[in-house]
Amino acid sequence: FYDRLTAILYSHDPVGLASMGAPEDEYDIEVDKILPQLRNVQQETLATWVYEMFVRMFGEYTVGTRAKFDAIAFDIWNAYQQWLEKPASF
Repeated sequence: FYDRLTAILYSHDPVGLASMGAPEDEYDIEVDKILPQLRNVQQETLATWVYEMFVRMFGEYTVGTRAKFDAIAFDIWNAYQQWLEKPASF
């Protein structure tokens, strides 16, 4: 599941690290922060939570608008739900 979340962040590349040629594990620190929160956050608030975490880590100028985090949160939430249903498949 950890690798799946890393791949989601890398594919969305919210702060442009992948586009600068960063290694695929570049978003591992953010995954480390997201994972423990998934039990505590609701689907409706996940995008805002992830956006605010990125702003704290990279600054609002680097992160940009919150809108792009809807798609990121959607993919994270779906992966989380799939993992809850079949943890052995991840």
